Amino acid sequence: MRQNYFFVFYSSRLDKIWVMSSEEFCNESNLNKTGKNAGKRSIWFNGRSKKTMTEHAYPRFDKYFDVDFSRFR
Repeated sequence: MRQNYFFVFYSSRLDKIWVMSSEEFCNESNLNKTGKNAGKRSIWFNGRSKKTMTEHAYPRFDKYFDVDFSRFR
């Protein structure tokens, strides 16, 4: 975890931007235990509805959704 370090994630299919601090990213992400990415972190902001076959953003990440980068002001 780094101080004053932010992650910016963008989904072109959803046209959304999420901004998270390093601490928030570590709390929300999953730590890969095995495989070629073992020890690295991963996060999924979107899911796909099996019924309608459409993508959607998970509501638990709405607090990180940002349009104009106002978190940096």
